[in-house]
Amino acid sequence: MCLSCDGPPHVQDMFRCYTNGRGSSKSVLKNINAFSDFVPLILVNAVYGPRTLDYLPETIEFFSSLGLNQIYINPDYSAQWTILDINRIKEVYSKIGDIYAKFQLEHNPHFISLIDSKIAVILRGGYNPQERCRMGRGEFGFAPSGNVYPCERLIGGDDGSKHCIGHISTLSRLHSFKGKTLSGNIDEECSDCGFADYCMNWCGCSNYFSTGKYQKPGLFLCASEKESIKIAFAIFTKLEDKLGPIFLEHLAGRPHFFQANRRR
Repeated sequence: MCLSCDGPPHVQDMFRCYTNGRGSSKSVLKNINAFSDFVPLILVNAVYGPRTLDYLPETIEFFSSLGLNQIYINPDYSAQWTILDINRIKEVYSKIGDIYAKFQLEHNPHFISLIDSKIAVILRGGYNPQERCRMGRGEFGFAPSGNVYPCERLIGGDDGSKHCIGHISTLSRLHSFKGKTLSGNIDEECSDCGFADYCMNWCGCSNYFSTGKYQKPGLFLCASEKESIKIAFAIFTKLEDKLGPIFLEHLAGRPHFFQANRRR
């Protein structure tokens, strides 16, 4: 069970409003409380943009206060990220790292996607081929109209033209997807980067929303990935030294299972 919530009421209600302009935070909190009575483990997903970036540490603390310890945070790549916004990433992500470490050291482990997902990638030695974008080749999105797209994130308004590669009634005659992604052909600007193997520079949709090109990552993605990789590596080194097997149990996902069953 995964619920979408961007943060505490003053954050959630910035953009998540009903058509009459009323914020949705009261409804979301009511649903979180209702589900927590009979669902042992709830995942929460928060989307952030330039205006809500600085609230991320507060958002994570807020989720924790609600008993939510499986926290996913995802950026809005289509937002207008400026250099000033990008320059704030390091400070904000560092605060998130401090919160993450505090939870672990207090033996109250939380999964925070920004940290845990990158630690996993680092331990694997980089993203493997099946994890990388295969849009239009091994991954497809199907609209209610029957139109086929290289990824569900590119369906948009389903106008049948941009990004569309055919129709479900003629699957044997799908158009070849012309937008090569970074899964096999890394952008020249990324090829010499030491973070390349651990970076999501291969996500064609995120790249398109940022730069208008499937193959070219935007400045925000580049800065965000570098900072999250560096922070994840530093935290892993610190917590492995301080907690040893306990932290490795967290990385294996086991503490969340036991905590969820204790709550029940």
